[in-house]
Amino acid sequence: MCTPRLQNATLHPPALSPNDDDDDGAEIPWVLLEERAYVADSRNATTAFSTTWDNKDIQVTLCLARPPRVSYICVFCPGREYTEFPLEPKILAAEEDLVLLRVIVSSKHGQDMYEDADLYIYQAADMAAAGGGPSLKRLPRPPRQFESTHAGILRCGINHKQHHDQSGFVLRPHRDTTDDDFYVVAGLSRAHSAKAGEFLLLQYSSKVPTHWSTDIISLNDQQLAQYEVQHGCDFHHINSKVIAIGGNAGTMGFVDLWKGILFCDVLKVEGKPIPPLRYVPLPPDILPGTVSRGDARNARDIAISEDEEGRMMIKYVELQVRWKPGEGFRGPYAIDGWVTRTWKRPVSATYLEDAWVEDCTRESSLIPVDNNPHFNQLPKVLDREGRPMLPFKGLAVRQPTLSLHDDDATVYFMIKKDLRDPKAWVIAVDMRKNALQDVTEFAADRNINVSFAYKHSRISRYLRQAQGNYALAVHFIFNGYIFHTFGPPALENMEHCHASK
Repeated sequence: MCTPRLQNATLHPPALSPNDDDDDGAEIPWVLLEERAYVADSRNATTAFSTTWDNKDIQVTLCLARPPRVSYICVFCPGREYTEFPLEPKILAAEEDLVLLRVIVSSKHGQDMYEDADLYIYQAADMAAAGGGPSLKRLPRPPRQFESTHAGILRCGINHKQHHDQSGFVLRPHRDTTDDDFYVVAGLSRAHSAKAGEFLLLQYSSKVPTHWSTDIISLNDQQLAQYEVQHGCDFHHINSKVIAIGGNAGTMGFVDLWKGILFCDVLKVEGKPIPPLRYVPLPPDILPGTVSRGDARNARDIAISEDEEGRMMIKYVELQVRWKPGEGFRGPYAIDGWVTRTWKRPVSATYLEDAWVEDCTRESSLIPVDNNPHFNQLPKVLDREGRPMLPFKGLAVRQPTLSLHDDDATVYFMIKKDLRDPKAWVIAVDMRKNALQDVTEFAADRNINVSFAYKHSRISRYLRQAQGNYALAVHFIFNGYIFHTFGPPALENMEHCHASK
């Protein structure tokens, strides 16, 4: 048994509030899903089961809420001590009805514990599972480990295609059970060679469920030369996120949110190598000369959804925090609001086209807050004289997250009064209307300094369809509390009790 390394908050998932389920049974088309899972015995209609590498039981449960509330996953191994989890289980990727999880159950220390890391695919509606319900499948171990910033899922199938769009992008919740329905998990990492623009692509296909394939792929020579001339240096790419485009070639985008997108066709044609990568730079920065530092996901996001005309678009958002000289007691610099800009680009555009179109630019200081009850939920910041500062001044802001709802201009942000606070707020801002739409609290005990907290996912759409109304009264006891998970309105509050001895 290893020394406990889980954060205490990981053992205490947030209680669901009365607002976390919808009385009218309306579909939740997408969710904000916390990247790090909780370790707790939570069960409901979404619970799926599998086995660990040492043949012990494992279960995964989704606890879903409408944004801006943050949903989460609970992982539990009956009969195991929590100390056997050296790290929080982690969501590496999410695409449509699938979630890719990494779970480490190990007594090893340091980097050695990754030898016991397993990957699982949670599928919301698996026709091969009992009753077509959710399933959990442990994948064979890849030849090389990869992080969430480097992993993505491509969902393939006849009924996943957008027939009105030439890209064939995967975006709809209806599937059939033919052999054409499958998925690919892909991870990108630097190749061992020192050659610029060369990468190692790892792939797992559910069509070949016994092993991973590996390929060395590289940027085409013309674009590599253009990049070196333009930037005066070798090609440099630090992946932040992966997006799934689809189409006959199975195109995926490996995104460096500081710089650009590498497009890769992952569906091989028999007897032929994977085509060269294609590179598309991101739009220009709000503030030219911005230094790319730290996790780019805290300042930028990218996603794919339909626009108002039904076209599939790549959407991109950049957050630029404004700073001013501090007043002494807050340090040399103080946050003075922020600027956000969104862009879009047709999925059908080729890599040679300069197709980015600016959508909206908004300044926090110009968002109306008078008579807006949502603004009153945010913390108030005082200046050194004890006077309230102007709206959004002095508040730490991170992680702009694009809505996955079609034709939605909403961007979600995490707000803190201080980066070290265990309490945060998630706010929804309609960029098109320049309006603060909603505010909700977020337990950020595990996200001190506003480390990356959650991903967007459409899995809730499939669970609604797969499970019917998943608002079932399922009870579980944890640390002396009874939780009524997804219960009816009268049961949704958490009741405190004493666990029986």
